[in-house]
Amino acid sequence: MSPLDFTAITRDYPALAADDPVLSPWYIYVGVVLESTGECDYITELWNFLADYFKGQDQLLKAARRLREGLLKTSVLVGFPKGINALATLRAAINERNPELGSILEEDKSIRANIPAGELTRRGYEFYEAVYGKVAEKVKNNMAKSSGGDLSEFALLSVYGELMAETSIVNAKETGLLEFVACYVTGAVPQANGHMYGSHNLGNSREEVEAAIRLVRATMSIVGVPFDDGKMTFVEKMDKW
Repeated sequence: MSPLDFTAITRDYPALAADDPVLSPWYIYVGVVLESTGECDYITELWNFLADYFKGQDQLLKAARRLREGLLKTSVLVGFPKGINALATLRAAINERNPELGSILEEDKSIRANIPAGELTRRGYEFYEAVYGKVAEKVKNNMAKSSGGDLSEFALLSVYGELMAETSIVNAKETGLLEFVACYVTGAVPQANGHMYGSHNLGNSREEVEAAIRLVRATMSIVGVPFDDGKMTFVEKMDKW
């Protein structure tokens, strides 16, 4: 397998932080796209690229934690087995290329352990409302009615309360666009439509959402995976933003 080159994506994605390039989330979004393919070698290729792209252990350590967090958050959206495999592959790639970094990362403790269920539900619903805005209650009721009440509970307590609402590593704005990218690349049209607006509600501009769409297309092209987003016609609605 030839080394994959993500340089073009780094040049296209907006809002690159000149002082700290690790803060630009492009590589997290690329990781989510690669996670969705189920092809673990692509995660190794991404890490090898990042190991050369970022300078110094501090930058690389922060990038590793941010990429790991992004893959964890979207594992429930692109497929949990794919998430497990992507995270295991990232760990193996880091230990192979940067073993000293791997040792530090493996000492990290859970940032979600021992949080009471009530607090998870509170922060989950708060984040959920920030995403869905005025349609939050309608979406929640639809999930409840389609699942005997369980899907909405799972979404608020686990998906949002445990995963998405934890913003110490990948912030709320980045998380909103992560959700959109995951839905877009997996072809979940209604959810991608909702999370396009949700990402905007969390602060992403039209430019950033459009760049994320280009990033999805470019990443799938780089790895040679066929991708058709012809049904995602809702993106034209961004013209009104």
